[in-house]
Amino acid sequence: MGWISGLARLINKKYVVLASNKASKEKGFTEGVIYARVLTPGSHKGCLAHVMLKTQTAQLDRPAEDKIREWIPVEGYEELFVQFTLTIPQKK
Repeated sequence: MGWISGLARLINKKYVVLASNKASKEKGFTEGVIYARVLTPGSHKGCLAHVMLKTQTAQLDRPAEDKIREWIPVEGYEELFVQFTLTIPQKK
């Protein structure tokens, strides 16, 4: 998952982190932890993982002016999804 500059995690339907990139690991999203127990409860406000798992369609939101989050199903594996968070840089 080194291809993404933000936080990226592979998560199962029980919300257990199966894999994560370096940035996610530095924030505490290590393999085996429950996704929602990392960071603060408020950081998971508006989480759309449940919608994505039910519909198997990607879900995107923008919880802050400078952040986007997306939950993406893994084709062929209905119990898995990738969740990432990106910070949008200021225009120069």
